[in-house]
Amino acid sequence: MSIPLNVNGVVFEYPELDDEDWGVDSTDWAAAVTNGMLQKAGGLFTLTADADFGASFGLKSLYYKTRTSNPASTGQFRLAKTDSVSWRNNANASDLPLSIDALDRLTFNGVVIGVSSSGDVDGPASAIANGVALFDGTTGKLIKDGGIGTSDQVLVGGTTPGFGNTPAASLPLANTSTRGAIVIKAPTLQRFTSGSGTYTTPAGVAYLRVRMVGGGGGGGGGGATAGNGTAGGNTTFGSSLLTANGGLGGIYNSAVNTSSGGTTTINSPATGFGVTGSDAGAVSYTNPASGSDGPVGSDGGVSFFGGNGRGSGGSGSTGSPAKANTGSGGGGGIAGNSGAVISGQGGAAGGYIDAIIPAPSATYAYAVGTGGGGGTAGTGGGAGYAGAAGQIIVEEYYY
Repeated sequence: MSIPLNVNGVVFEYPELDDEDWGVDSTDWAAAVTNGMLQKAGGLFTLTADADFGASFGLKSLYYKTRTSNPASTGQFRLAKTDSVSWRNNANASDLPLSIDALDRLTFNGVVIGVSSSGDVDGPASAIANGVALFDGTTGKLIKDGGIGTSDQVLVGGTTPGFGNTPAASLPLANTSTRGAIVIKAPTLQRFTSGSGTYTTPAGVAYLRVRMVGGGGGGGGGGATAGNGTAGGNTTFGSSLLTANGGLGGIYNSAVNTSSGGTTTINSPATGFGVTGSDAGAVSYTNPASGSDGPVGSDGGVSFFGGNGRGSGGSGSTGSPAKANTGSGGGGGIAGNSGAVISGQGGAAGGYIDAIIPAPSATYAYAVGTGGGGGTAGTGGGAGYAGAAGQIIVEEYYY
C-alpha cells in the first residue's frame, strides 16, 4: 500500500514494497522534490510562509542581504539606503527604526544619533573652505553650509550714513569674492515736533534710540506789575516710560533764581541718561535815574540743543524767543526806566533724555511739550519772550 507524502502542499502517493504500477507516482514525487528544494547553486527559493527553525538552533551565514535594490556590498547585514532595522517599543504601539537620513547620518526613530552631548556638532559631508556655518534646526548640535564665505560682500544701506533703506556700499568680509551677500538695513528715523499721537514701531526693529526734550519756559515781563512767563509742557514717550519735564516760566519781581529747569524720568525697560534743563539767571533790581534805561532781562535757560532766548537789554536792544523745538527758555523783558523796578527773568530749559528701548512694543503714545508763553509787560517795561517747544527723535535699528 502506498504512503501519502506532502511536498509544498501537494500530496503524492509514494509506493511501498510489492506495490505495482507505481512509476507515475514516483516520477511525480521526484519532480516535486527536485523543483522545491534549496539548491547549493543558489537562485530563487520562494517561501509561501515564514520559516520557523525552532527554539534550539539558528542560521550561520557569511552575510545577510536585503532584497531592496542597491544593497551594501560589504558587512554582515547588507542593507540598501532605504532599509532599516526596527524594534517594537515597550508600549507595543509602534516600531523604533534604526536607519540613515539623506545626509547619511545614523538616526534612531527619526533622530540623528552619534552626536556628543559635550558640545560637539555634526555637519554635512563636505563644505566650502572659509564658509560660514549656520545651525540646522533647533537642537544646537547640527550645522549646515550657510552659503556665505569670509570673502563675500556685505551690503550696507543708506544714502546718508545712519538713514535710509537703499544699499549704498558693499564691504568685503575678506577678499573680493561675490559669492552671496548679507544685506543690512540701515537705521531709520522719525521726528515729532508738536502735538501728540501714537508712534508705531516698524517691522524688524531690534531696538529704539529715543532723544527728547521738554518745552522751554517763557520769559517773565519787565516793569512794574509785569506778568510771569508760563512753564513749558512735558514731553512724554510711552506710558510712564520716558518723561522730559518742561522748564518753569520766568518770574517778575524776583531777585533770586526761581525759574528751575525741567527734570527727567526713565523707567524700565528703557535705559539711558537724563539731563535737567538749565535754570534761568536771576534778574536785576535797581532804581534808575529818571529817563535812563532800566535793568536788562535775563537770558533763558539753555537746553541740550542750545538756542535759548536773549533777555531785553538797554539802549534799545531787544531780546528774543528761544529757537524752535530746542526746548530752551525765552528771554526776560526789560524793566521800566523810572522808579524802583525789576526786569523779567528768563524761562528755564526743558529736561533732556537719551535712552535705548530694547525689544520695543508695537506702539507707544507720545506728546511733545509746548513752549511756555512770555509774561506781559509792566508799566514802562517790556514783555517776556516765548520758550521753545520740545521735540522727540526716534532712531530705529533693525535686526
